[in-house]
Amino acid sequence: MPKSFQLNVPDEEKLKLVDRIENDFLAAKSSHVRWSERCAGWMKKWEARVSRPAAGDEGKPNNVVPLIQWQSFNKLARDLQSLLGDDAEVTAKSTGPSDADLPAKVGRYMTSRLFDQMEIITNLIIFQFRRILNGHSVAYRPWFRREFTTLKGGKRTQVCDYEGPGFFPCEPDDIMVPPERGVMSIQDFAFVIRRVQIGRAH
Repeated sequence: MPKSFQLNVPDEEKLKLVDRIENDFLAAKSSHVRWSERCAGWMKKWEARVSRPAAGDEGKPNNVVPLIQWQSFNKLARDLQSLLGDDAEVTAKSTGPSDADLPAKVGRYMTSRLFDQMEIITNLIIFQFRRILNGHSVAYRPWFRREFTTLKGGKRTQVCDYEGPGFFPCEPDDIMVPPERGVMSIQDFAFVIRRVQIGRAH
């Protein structure tokens, strides 16, 4: 795996960068806290959790109908069926006469790459569920390398199992954006802050 190199930035530029990040963080913090609390409230409703009973209501029944859970599962099932179907595959299209025989081969390769090697289905379900519950969802898509340890000649050896695009759904609390209206994509915000736990980052 190639080594990554850190850019040498002058101290004056580092201070400017730190100041800009702190200012952006403070600008987004209040709206981000409100958004996180709303997401937690929606999750509470989805899990059909009940609040503490009011004074005098301790002996009354507090059973709830998991209507939001049913609706979310129904929407998730319909969306995944329309996206993946019973036998999902990636299709390709030729761009000229010279590559007319390639689409079938490329389609089979990309189907295997997406579902067998990248193993996207579980993370795609998480991504879609958060989109349904919270109104939008964000995924981090880095170049990703997955390795496992095996014995080779009696020695422990790291073997690359997959190297390519990753797809990791972010928790609603992990993405901080400024309170802007009319934004259709995360790329349209003035800035985006992704909070990462060191040691767990992809």
